[in-house]
Amino acid sequence: MDWENQQSVLKALVLLHSFQTYQERYSQRTFEDNGVGFSATDAPFLTSVVEQILDHQRGVSDKQFQLVQTKLRKYQRQIDNLDVDAVILPLTAIVYKNSDRKDVDGIISIDNDNLFFKPFIFPTVQIKTIGFQWSQDGSKRWVAPLSLSAFEQLTEMFPRYSTEPSVRSWLTELEKPVQLSDNIVHSDLLAFQREAVGFMLKANRALLGLAPGLGKTPISILAIKELGGKTLIVCPRSLLYNWRREIKRWAAEDSEIWHSFIGKGDKNWVITNYETVLGYMVQYDEKIQEKNGKKKRIKVNWRPSRSLPFDNLIIDESVLVKSRDAQRSHAIYTIANKVPQIKRVYLLSGSPITKFLDDMWHQFHVIDKSRFPSYWAFARDFCIIEDTFWGTKIASDQEGAAQRIKRQYRDIYFARTQDQVLNLPDWIFDTLEVPMENEQAVLYRQMQKDFIATLPDGDKVIAPNILAQIIRLIQFASNPILLGGPDIYPKWSTVVDLLEFEKLPAIIWTNFIETAQRLHKMLTFKKYNTRMLIGKTSDVDRDTIVQEFQRGKLDAIIAHPGVGKFGLTLTAAHTAIYLERSYNGDDYYQSLHRVRRFGTTHSPHVIILLSVDSQKINGDTVEHPTIDHVIHQVLGFKRENSIQITTGLVREVLGV
Repeated sequence: MDWENQQSVLKALVLLHSFQTYQERYSQRTFEDNGVGFSATDAPFLTSVVEQILDHQRGVSDKQFQLVQTKLRKYQRQIDNLDVDAVILPLTAIVYKNSDRKDVDGIISIDNDNLFFKPFIFPTVQIKTIGFQWSQDGSKRWVAPLSLSAFEQLTEMFPRYSTEPSVRSWLTELEKPVQLSDNIVHSDLLAFQREAVGFMLKANRALLGLAPGLGKTPISILAIKELGGKTLIVCPRSLLYNWRREIKRWAAEDSEIWHSFIGKGDKNWVITNYETVLGYMVQYDEKIQEKNGKKKRIKVNWRPSRSLPFDNLIIDESVLVKSRDAQRSHAIYTIANKVPQIKRVYLLSGSPITKFLDDMWHQFHVIDKSRFPSYWAFARDFCIIEDTFWGTKIASDQEGAAQRIKRQYRDIYFARTQDQVLNLPDWIFDTLEVPMENEQAVLYRQMQKDFIATLPDGDKVIAPNILAQIIRLIQFASNPILLGGPDIYPKWSTVVDLLEFEKLPAIIWTNFIETAQRLHKMLTFKKYNTRMLIGKTSDVDRDTIVQEFQRGKLDAIIAHPGVGKFGLTLTAAHTAIYLERSYNGDDYYQSLHRVRRFGTTHSPHVIILLSVDSQKINGDTVEHPTIDHVIHQVLGFKRENSIQITTGLVREVLGV
C-alpha cells in the first residue's frame, strides 16, 4: 500500500466502506463489531467522504484527504489483505488543493458560551466527531460548548474559515497576559516561572505540567498567595514536610499537616496526603454488581464526608490519579468537584503520563468534567487503538499528538521541559557490566530456562509466570541471598569500589528493601556516612535525610525509586548509581530528575550496573546478557515510545 499515492488511499477508503453492512452505510454508523470496515468513531466522517466520491461524484479537498489518510492507517492490517488496485473510482475522484477553491468552508461565531459553525461546503457531518451537533434553532449551523479545544479542532478540520468579531474578541481576551503584582515581578522567579504564575492566576482550574526541577511548588505557592483564600494541598506522603518548608519560605506563613487525621484547619494552608483524603475526607455507598455470573461489591455515589472550608485545591504529582477506576482517583475527583466552596483546582505534575497520552484524560476530567466527559473519545483523538481478542487497548500515541494537546488545551495546560527553559548541565551516562560468579550464574540460568531454581540447601525458588520470573531474575542477578540463596554480591562490591573513586555525595538506587538494608551495613562498615530512603523511613526522617544530603553531611543515600522519585531535590549528588532497576519507566525517569533540577551546577554522573553471565566454553570466556540488559533496553526507549517487557522481548535480547 503506497500511502503517498492519493488514488490508492481513496481506493482503500472505498473498499473498506464496502464491508460496512447496508444498515451501517445508510446510517453512517458502525453497529457490528465484526473486525472489518470502519470503527464506530471513524464511520461518520469516512462514510461521508465515500458518499461524496460515489454518490455526489465530487472530489475531496486536500484537508479531507489528509484526515482520510491519517485515519486509514489504523486499518493497515485489513488493507494489506485486500486487493486495493481492483477498485475502480469515478473520474471525479480527485484531490483538489485548497487554493483550487476560493470560497471559505464556513463562518465561525460565538454566542452565549456556544461555538457556532455555519458551513458553506457539504457534507460536513464529520464535524460530529469533534463534539458538534446540528443547531435546533433553524439557523442551519453546527454548535458545541465554547472551548479552546473545540475551536482548534474545528479550524483543523475546516482550515478555510472566516470568523465573526465575537470570535476575534474571545481569542484576544484568551491570549491576553495577566498583569502581575510587584511581588511576583520582583521575586526570584525566572521568566518562565512568572509566566506560569500568570497562567495559574488566569485559569481557575488547570494542569501545570512543568518537568521535574522547574519549580512547580514555589510557582503554585506564589500564585495562591496572590489569589488569597484557604488552600488544601494533596501530595504524596513523602512530600508533606517539603511542602510545609516551601510554604514557609515563599509565603512566609505557617501550615498545618493532616496525616491520618482531620485537624482544625484554622490555618490558610493545610497539607495532606492521598491516603488521608481517601480515608477521612470522602465516603461512598456500596452495591453488588453482577457480571458474567459473578457478584462484585463496588463503591458508588462518592461524596465529601464533611464540610471542607477551602477555596483552593492543589493536587501534587497528579499522575497518581491517572487511572479513572482507582479509588484514589474517585476520591480526588470528589473533592475537586463536589465541595462547593472550592473554586480553584490546580493539578501539578512533572510527568503527567507514564506510558501513553490517555493517562492525561482523568487529570483533565478532574479539572473540567463537561469538557472531558468520555475517556475513549479522548483516547481515540490522541492514541492509536487496537481491538484484540482480549478487548480494546492503547497501542501507541498518534504522531504529533502531544503537541496537539498542548495547543488545543493551552488554556488549561501549561507545559515546559527543562531543555526549553534552562541551560542545565547534562547527565553523563556510563554502563558497567559486572560478571556473575559461577554459583550465582547457575541459579540464574535455571530460573531463566525452567522458571525454577534449586538453592544449595535443596529449597526451590519457583516463578509461576513471566512477571514473577523477571523479578526473580533481577534478584538472582543482584544477589541470590535475596531469595534465600548464598550471599554472592559482585554488583554490591562494585558499588563499594565505585565510592572509593567517584565524586561524592552519591545516590544508590535499589529495587529491593533488603538490598538497601544489607548495602547500608556494608557501607557503614567501610566508614561511609550513609542513610536510607525506603518505605520504612518516616516522613520526618525523609525530610531530615534530604536536608543533610543537600548540605553535604552525608556520603551517600541508598534510595528506592518509589520513595525518592517525587518532589525531592537531591541536586547535591555528583554520582547516581543504579544497582537494581525494574521495568517501571516512570520510577527511572523521575529518579533521574532528582539530581538534575533547577540549581544543578554540575553534570551528574549516572552509572548503571548490568550483571553479565560469563561461561567457559571450549576454554574461552563467553559473556551472555541478562535481565539487566532487557530492562536497560526497555528504559532506553524514549518515554513517548514506551514498550512492554514480554516473553518475546526477553528471548530476543537474551538470544534464548
